[in-house]
Amino acid sequence: MKLKRKRGFSLLELLTVIIIIGILVTLALPLFYKTRERALDNEAKANLKLIQAAQRIYAMERGEFLNCEIFGMDGNSCINDFLKLTLPKGPRRNWDYNTVAPSGSTFISTAIRVTNEMEWLRTWALNETAEEPTCSGAGCP
Repeated sequence: MKLKRKRGFSLLELLTVIIIIGILVTLALPLFYKTRERALDNEAKANLKLIQAAQRIYAMERGEFLNCEIFGMDGNSCINDFLKLTLPKGPRRNWDYNTVAPSGSTFISTAIRVTNEMEWLRTWALNETAEEPTCSGAGCP
Protein backbone atom coordinates (compact mmCIF):
# COMPACT_ATOMS: atom_id res chain seq x y z
CA MET A 1 0.00 0.00 0.00
CA LYS A 2 1.36 3.38 -1.03
CA LEU A 3 1.12 6.23 1.49
CA LYS A 4 0.38 9.75 0.22
CA ARG A 5 2.51 12.43 1.75
CA LYS A 6 0.89 15.78 2.43
CA ARG A 7 2.97 18.52 0.97
CA GLY A 8 3.22 21.76 2.93
CA PHE A 9 4.39 25.20 1.87
CA SER A 10 8.07 25.86 1.49
CA LEU A 11 9.76 28.67 3.37
CA LEU A 12 10.24 30.59 0.13
CA GLU A 13 6.51 30.43 -0.67
CA LEU A 14 5.59 31.64 2.83
CA LEU A 15 8.06 34.55 2.64
CA THR A 16 6.71 35.54 -0.78
CA VAL A 17 3.14 35.67 0.54
CA ILE A 18 4.21 37.67 3.61
CA ILE A 19 6.09 40.19 1.44
CA ILE A 20 3.10 40.60 -0.89
CA ILE A 21 0.77 41.15 2.07
CA GLY A 22 3.22 43.70 3.50
CA ILE A 23 3.29 45.64 0.22
CA LEU A 24 -0.52 45.67 0.03
CA VAL A 25 -0.81 46.93 3.61
CA THR A 26 1.77 49.63 2.91
CA LEU A 27 -0.28 50.81 -0.08
CA ALA A 28 -3.63 50.65 1.75
CA LEU A 29 -2.76 52.48 5.00
CA PRO A 30 -2.47 56.04 3.58
CA LEU A 31 -5.80 55.61 1.82
CA PHE A 32 -7.37 54.34 5.04
CA TYR A 33 -6.12 57.38 7.00
CA LYS A 34 -7.38 59.81 4.35
CA THR A 35 -10.79 58.15 4.32
CA ARG A 36 -10.92 58.22 8.12
CA GLU A 37 -10.04 61.92 8.24
CA ARG A 38 -12.65 62.68 5.57
CA ALA A 39 -15.27 60.96 7.75
CA LEU A 40 -14.10 62.98 10.76
CA ASP A 41 -14.42 66.17 8.69
CA ASN A 42 -18.02 65.22 7.94
CA GLU A 43 -18.59 64.75 11.67
CA ALA A 44 -17.26 68.23 12.40
CA LYS A 45 -19.29 69.86 9.62
CA ALA A 46 -22.50 68.17 10.77
CA ASN A 47 -21.91 69.19 14.40
CA LEU A 48 -21.18 72.79 13.37
CA LYS A 49 -24.47 72.91 11.50
CA LEU A 50 -26.21 71.59 14.63
CA ILE A 51 -24.50 74.30 16.69
CA GLN A 52 -25.60 76.92 14.15
CA ALA A 53 -29.24 75.76 14.38
CA ALA A 54 -29.07 75.63 18.19
CA GLN A 55 -27.53 79.13 18.25
CA ARG A 56 -30.45 80.45 16.20
CA ILE A 57 -32.94 78.93 18.65
CA TYR A 58 -30.94 80.29 21.59
CA ALA A 59 -30.95 83.79 20.02
CA MET A 60 -34.70 83.66 19.42
CA GLU A 61 -35.29 82.78 23.08
CA ARG A 62 -32.76 85.17 24.65
CA GLY A 63 -32.23 87.93 22.08
CA GLU A 64 -28.51 87.23 21.56
CA PHE A 65 -26.18 84.40 20.57
CA LEU A 66 -24.36 82.28 23.16
CA ASN A 67 -20.80 83.37 23.94
CA CYS A 68 -18.94 80.56 25.72
CA GLU A 69 -16.00 82.84 26.60
CA ILE A 70 -17.96 84.62 29.33
CA PHE A 71 -18.77 81.40 31.21
CA GLY A 72 -15.17 80.20 31.63
CA MET A 73 -16.06 76.67 30.54
CA ASP A 74 -14.50 74.57 27.83
CA GLY A 75 -16.39 74.86 24.56
CA ASN A 76 -17.82 71.34 24.42
CA SER A 77 -19.28 71.59 27.94
CA CYS A 78 -20.63 75.11 27.38
CA ILE A 79 -22.33 74.13 24.13
CA ASN A 80 -23.76 70.95 25.66
CA ASP A 81 -25.09 72.79 28.73
CA PHE A 82 -26.49 75.96 27.17
CA LEU A 83 -27.45 74.82 23.66
CA LYS A 84 -28.68 71.42 24.87
CA LEU A 85 -26.50 69.40 22.50
CA THR A 86 -24.47 66.26 23.22
CA LEU A 87 -21.08 66.87 21.67
CA PRO A 88 -18.39 64.32 22.59
CA LYS A 89 -16.27 65.15 25.62
CA GLY A 90 -13.31 63.44 27.23
CA PRO A 91 -9.94 62.16 26.04
CA ARG A 92 -11.29 60.09 23.12
CA ARG A 93 -13.03 62.98 21.35
CA ASN A 94 -11.97 63.95 17.83
CA TRP A 95 -12.82 67.66 17.94
CA ASP A 96 -12.78 70.60 20.33
CA TYR A 97 -15.81 72.77 19.66
CA ASN A 98 -16.31 76.37 20.69
CA THR A 99 -18.70 79.18 19.92
CA VAL A 100 -17.95 82.85 20.43
CA ALA A 101 -20.30 85.81 20.01
CA PRO A 102 -18.17 88.99 20.05
CA SER A 103 -21.36 90.99 19.71
CA GLY A 104 -24.74 89.58 20.60
CA SER A 105 -25.82 89.68 16.96
CA THR A 106 -23.03 87.55 15.42
CA PHE A 107 -21.23 84.36 16.34
CA ILE A 108 -18.56 82.03 15.01
CA SER A 109 -18.39 78.36 15.93
CA THR A 110 -15.22 76.35 15.45
CA ALA A 111 -14.18 72.70 15.48
CA ILE A 112 -10.46 72.13 16.05
CA ARG A 113 -9.06 68.66 15.37
CA VAL A 114 -7.68 66.96 18.48
CA THR A 115 -4.50 65.28 17.22
CA ASN A 116 -0.76 65.23 17.81
CA GLU A 117 -0.02 64.81 14.11
CA MET A 118 0.52 68.15 12.37
CA GLU A 119 -0.46 66.52 9.06
CA TRP A 120 -4.10 66.27 10.20
CA LEU A 121 -4.33 69.51 12.21
CA ARG A 122 -7.14 71.72 10.93
CA THR A 123 -10.01 73.96 12.02
CA TRP A 124 -13.53 74.13 10.64
CA ALA A 125 -15.51 77.34 11.21
CA LEU A 126 -19.12 78.40 10.66
CA ASN A 127 -20.85 81.70 11.39
CA GLU A 128 -24.50 82.72 11.66
CA THR A 129 -25.02 83.29 7.92
CA ALA A 130 -22.78 80.71 6.23
CA GLU A 131 -24.30 77.75 4.44
CA GLU A 132 -21.23 75.49 4.74
CA PRO A 133 -18.29 75.40 7.18
CA THR A 134 -14.89 76.52 5.93
CA CYS A 135 -11.60 74.80 6.68
CA SER A 136 -8.21 76.24 7.57
CA GLY A 137 -4.96 74.50 8.48
CA ALA A 138 -2.47 72.03 7.10
CA GLY A 139 -4.84 69.05 6.85
CA CYS A 140 -7.68 70.72 4.95
CA PRO A 141 -9.15 68.81 2.04
